[in-house]
Amino acid sequence: MEPKMVQPDEARDISLYDVHFRYGIGARESEGALSMQAAIPSPPSARRCAPRSISAMEKAMPSSPLGDWSAWLPLAISAFLLVLLVRHVVLYGTAAQADEGTEAHLFQLLMPVQLMVMAYFAVSSLPRAPRLTLMVLALQGAAAGLLFAAVYWLEHMASVG
Repeated sequence: MEPKMVQPDEARDISLYDVHFRYGIGARESEGALSMQAAIPSPPSARRCAPRSISAMEKAMPSSPLGDWSAWLPLAISAFLLVLLVRHVVLYGTAAQADEGTEAHLFQLLMPVQLMVMAYFAVSSLPRAPRLTLMVLALQGAAAGLLFAAVYWLEHMASVG
């Protein structure tokens, strides 16, 4: 069998990593065999860095701990509970109530959830970006501490007033 050249209008293109291939199948000339026209490496400016492993892929990806749901959810829970606390003070004042109310029950349900999400965030993000993760954990802890301080203030102000 004699090699035959595939005509440009019959050629197809494919790219694999940094090399661009032009090929064709010439049924009449080569009895259906694959015929290579060119293998052209991409110029250095057009090359993408293709990671070869998962760990290299993780290093290549920009990782921001704030992009993870477990980073911002504890902050949102703290903000929600703080809004509920302010709402309670506006509606009922600082006097002690006979019944705990919806706000107290939501606080009791959401605080353990917040602590579990914070623990999950710490376990999942510390290996990837320890410095940023510790800063986000400090922010989450400050938000939870602010909430506990506000509840403490409300309970002690109600007993004084």
